[in-house]
Amino acid sequence: MDIDIVIPYVTLDDPVWFDTLAHACNQEHEEFSPERYRSFDTLMYWFRGVSKMMPWVRKIHLLVSSKSQVPDWLKK
Repeated sequence: MDIDIVIPYVTLDDPVWFDTLAHACNQEHEEFSPERYRSFDTLMYWFRGVSKMMPWVRKIHLLVSSKSQVPDWLKK
């Protein structure tokens, strides 16, 4: 039985998304912490691990808010 995986993904490299997030947090009186969204490029290794160790995965869907959120290393 094959399965699909869906991953929501955001990065602070997109200035438009960053400004939108900071503005929303300020409006909700929440503390904005950019450290929560740091990228250590672990997603690249996660994809490799899934392809090697999880043969039952049919597709992986990466959910992003805009084209500027797609990692540079990802083969489209």
